Amino acid sequence: MRTQVRVGFRNFWPGFDPEHFFLPLLRGMQPALDVVVGQSGPLDLELVSVFGRDRRSPTPSLRRAVARRLASLWRATAAPTVAVCPSPHAKVSIWFTGENIRPPRGAWDLRLSFDGDSTAPANRYLPLWWLLLPELLLPSVPRASGENRLGRTLTLDELSAPRVARRHGRERFACAFIGNPEPLRMRAVRALSSIGPVDVFGSVSGRWVEAKQDVARHYRFVLCFENSVAPGYVTEKAFDAWGTGAVPLWNGLDPHGFLNPAALINYASCAGMDEFCARVARIDRDAAAWSALASQPLLLRRPSLAPIRTAIWDLLAGAGVV
Repeated sequence: MRTQVRVGFRNFWPGFDPEHFFLPLLRGMQPALDVVVGQSGPLDLELVSVFGRDRRSPTPSLRRAVARRLASLWRATAAPTVAVCPSPHAKVSIWFTGENIRPPRGAWDLRLSFDGDSTAPANRYLPLWWLLLPELLLPSVPRASGENRLGRTLTLDELSAPRVARRHGRERFACAFIGNPEPLRMRAVRALSSIGPVDVFGSVSGRWVEAKQDVARHYRFVLCFENSVAPGYVTEKAFDAWGTGAVPLWNGLDPHGFLNPAALINYASCAGMDEFCARVARIDRDAAAWSALASQPLLLRRPSLAPIRTAIWDLLAGAGVV
């Protein structure tokens, strides 16, 4: 006998289809589950997303317009968050964020976030880059993101194995794909330009790119700073950069030890911009050192969705759904 679970999704960013990731996640808990998306009426489970900007405010549109025209003068300010609450019509309510936002207090049954703080109430670690790996889901599904910016899907085997790095054909120094002209990121572009030309693509420059790999294959380095730095806040940026065959120039913190520090140059591990640029210049001058860095696997550990599935199953069981 199959058990039906009615699931609803709320407040997800239009560029991300939650059904591509969360439905296979839920269906992988038990073969006997019949997980359906509920359009109305009471829900067994609701997943509510929170992103960093309130889409009802004109401020983000204004900032994007300013960024396109005056990127060098743009200064970021803290973006407002969208206030959401659990639905009274759902038996289990789960809060999810794709941004660097701390899990909230309140009546949420579970929180899925970048935050690895064990003191956070009912929180499980779910960084954005996990959502881009279809191998984590059973059955296998297409890449969860609505946009594959790299131009291909990376596999866990590829990410976990050494590779043959080819510097030949990478006659250009560095590039960056920037939609958010975060100040430190733009400062790094200017500082690295003292070593060699840094080509900027994306909405900041008006140079749109369909697939990063088609452009970055000509470059030795890809600048891929996170939008902000906090422990565990790891998005697709380092993965896309590594996937092009270049050396990622990253800025982020990975306390869980998934990323291989020998596979990238991390600004967060440097004393400042001078040391960061000196390391990049030293690697760029030494072809053997560049090849050794670019040949490293990006992943040291493989992620698992088992703790998240277990937590959701226990909640559904406690609510009498399963």
